[in-house]
Amino acid sequence: MTVNPAQLDNESLVMSALVGNMAAYDELVRRFRGAVIATARQIVGCHDTAEDVAQEVFLLAFKALPQLGTPAKFPGWLYAITRNRARRIAARNARSRTRSTA
Repeated sequence: MTVNPAQLDNESLVMSALVGNMAAYDELVRRFRGAVIATARQIVGCHDTAEDVAQEVFLLAFKALPQLGTPAKFPGWLYAITRNRARRIAARNARSRTRSTA
């Protein structure tokens, strides 16, 4: 019997993703995508850029998932990655605008 990832809690999804279950990670992306975009948009100020940030965040999180010590902390960990990545992109964009106006 196959378990539908949508029926699992976040911690179970993280543990399942850690052993290679891509459907579990896809479900985590589905659950957190809107909140990640909203968080990034507050920082970068542009919806399109926030969507780009979200793509990068989910790729970075997937690669770093084995480093997450406590699967229950996934939401906070993901939002920390989001804030850090969005701040970097916002700073890079600000530098680019400064150079183009100079």
